[in-house]
Amino acid sequence: VYAILGTAGYFIGYNYNKYTEYRQAYIYAIDGDIGTKNKLSESYDAQSLQRLQNNYKKDLDIIVLLTSVGYALQIMDAVASAHLKNFDVSRDISMQVKPMVQNNFVGMGLVMNFK
Repeated sequence: VYAILGTAGYFIGYNYNKYTEYRQAYIYAIDGDIGTKNKLSESYDAQSLQRLQNNYKKDLDIIVLLTSVGYALQIMDAVASAHLKNFDVSRDISMQVKPMVQNNFVGMGLVMNFK
């Protein structure tokens, strides 16, 4: 569990840093001021920076969503395991079949007792 959360945390941090980096470069690219320079805004045009920013934002959202769903599933698994901890799983699962006789009724019945 901790390895998965650590890996997810790494990718969340990576995508967040890239998202903010390209977001800042996009802001510098569209502000129109020649004095604000950024190495990314010099390498890419505004449309490419916006596309890269949107891609990292989408990846970030997906990773956060998948991590949340995975963590919720882990919690549900732990709750189910704790609930079934004292469940009897012995090999003695036997059944007794015997006829049932009642004096008031005409017919036949079947009684099953599970132990």
